[in-house]
Amino acid sequence: MPPLDPLWTTILVLFDVLAVVLSAWHILLYKRRSASALLWLNVVILVPLVGTLLYVAFGVDRHGRRATIKELHNLAVRKHLAPLVPSLLPSPLRSDDPDMTARAPLEAEPFPDHLDPFAQLLARLGRYRAVAGNKVDFIVGGDAYFDQAVAAIDAAHTSVLLETYIFDCDAVGLRFLDALERAADRGVLCALLYDAVGSLELDALRLERAREHGVKIRAFGQRSLLRGRFQLNLRNHRKILVVDGALGFTGGTNVSALHLAATPERSRSEDVHVAVRGPAVTQLSAVFAEDWHSSRGEALDEKLYLPPTEQHGSSVCRVLPSGPDGDYGAFHTLIVAAIHSAGTSLDLVTPYFIPSEAVSMALKVAAMRGVRVTLILPERLDHWFMGQATNSYLGPLLDAGVQIRKTPGAFVHAKVTVVDDLWALVGSSNVDPRGYWLNYELNLGIAGEQDVAEISAWVQQQSARSIPLDPAAWRMRGLGIQAFENLWALFSPLL
Repeated sequence: MPPLDPLWTTILVLFDVLAVVLSAWHILLYKRRSASALLWLNVVILVPLVGTLLYVAFGVDRHGRRATIKELHNLAVRKHLAPLVPSLLPSPLRSDDPDMTARAPLEAEPFPDHLDPFAQLLARLGRYRAVAGNKVDFIVGGDAYFDQAVAAIDAAHTSVLLETYIFDCDAVGLRFLDALERAADRGVLCALLYDAVGSLELDALRLERAREHGVKIRAFGQRSLLRGRFQLNLRNHRKILVVDGALGFTGGTNVSALHLAATPERSRSEDVHVAVRGPAVTQLSAVFAEDWHSSRGEALDEKLYLPPTEQHGSSVCRVLPSGPDGDYGAFHTLIVAAIHSAGTSLDLVTPYFIPSEAVSMALKVAAMRGVRVTLILPERLDHWFMGQATNSYLGPLLDAGVQIRKTPGAFVHAKVTVVDDLWALVGSSNVDPRGYWLNYELNLGIAGEQDVAEISAWVQQQSARSIPLDPAAWRMRGLGIQAFENLWALFSPLL
């Protein structure tokens, strides 16, 4: 290969230097977390040109402007809907009305005194106020959720709102599309919102057929095919299904055959969902309406999906959205506060575990306070490198007294937190940087002894079948293994 002309060599060097300088300038201006900034600085400096391209593709935070635009959409929808339904108003402690600030949040009623500060935080953190009179049914496994969801769609009279991160056009996805088509043929408003990045197994012709039946279908975060696939950091990880504005579902289960019990164990994902009846369902509908409006610029007819709701049970619930818009960092604050508030026990089930310094410290301090802290992780992950990074964080937690257990068999994809067997959180958020700050997430906070007991019992079943990590044996792992895990931990800001 002939040598490059000196002029072209000089041009390439100058171009590389300019790319590094501009990339570094952008990193220093917009990467607020030091670990992420340091990682990207090393990438763009040590890997000329390629590092800059990687940063542009994966490192540039496009959430800023687009999240601001989405929040403007959110506010427009919220301004319209909030006066119609009291449960969509802000928490009293977030109100500007001085007469409202003295009211204790509803979670404080079933809580003992030591959890009252946590209830106050929920009121200040949450977009919506807590609402009483809900009945929550805990659903274990994809088969049970899919059966209930399709049955609910088939019984719909006015509206079906479905939002999911992954929508696969496999046996499960086709079953949902068939049900949506039947509902649309009956005159039911049917709207499907899927994530443009998460839903890769789509059949465009099959979706078009559903549209011909009258099903409204939209991809979240996709203005064009190129931009929708290129902006990998803008993900809507929420899972919502609301039927007739009266029955809601949320949790961690995607619309995919990977959640079926018949799927081979090596490929199967096991998850949980909740079915909700009562005033909290309206909050699920409102989150969907905001996401739909920001993706399509279309307002759905609220008369069809926001009917008056009746009380069905005794649980106090609060829908807790989080994301890079107006709820930025809400889940991170919530999980840190939940850990610090635990008085007797803290159970945390998560498939992906990349703790921030605040989360790691909260877990260690809780264990040192005498709280039984149990962290339940899957033994096998669908992304092996996540497991390597996770392992690098476990040693200090074990040394502090945190009980860490790993579940064998199929990949457990559930996200559940239980505090003192009195408050539970079920939803879509992983305990990792994407769950803290990058993804649009949705979780349901539940305060009610009966409904929380059902969730806590499932957590204890998971704990009983899992394998505890022995601190002494963990410390004796080979240095090569520890170094390899720590290497992957360096990429934690990207995972």
